[in-house]
Amino acid sequence: MKLKIFTLTFSDSKNGFDDHAIQDFQSDREIIEVTEHFFVHEQTPYLTVLLSYRDIAADEKRKPAPKRPSLLKTPFTLKLLAFSFPSDSPTALLPGQKLA
Repeated sequence: MKLKIFTLTFSDSKNGFDDHAIQDFQSDREIIEVTEHFFVHEQTPYLTVLLSYRDIAADEKRKPAPKRPSLLKTPFTLKLLAFSFPSDSPTALLPGQKLA
């Protein structure tokens, strides 16, 4: 099993995280596990994604692979927490909302 880390910056133009690098990476690999961590640095939201994967063998590559959905799009609403500084009281940040 191999590991790969991606750090995605929030895109105001996309109103979300651009996951094209992850999509390109997974095209010839089998993703085993995904772990993510959301954080804010200097008022910019980031999403770090850790992928556990294995390379797909050459004979498996010849078979047409099923279309894979984005790893960052899920059928449920993801609620992220951002923390206001200097206090540590959490503030709910809903998808589509921007940090002030």
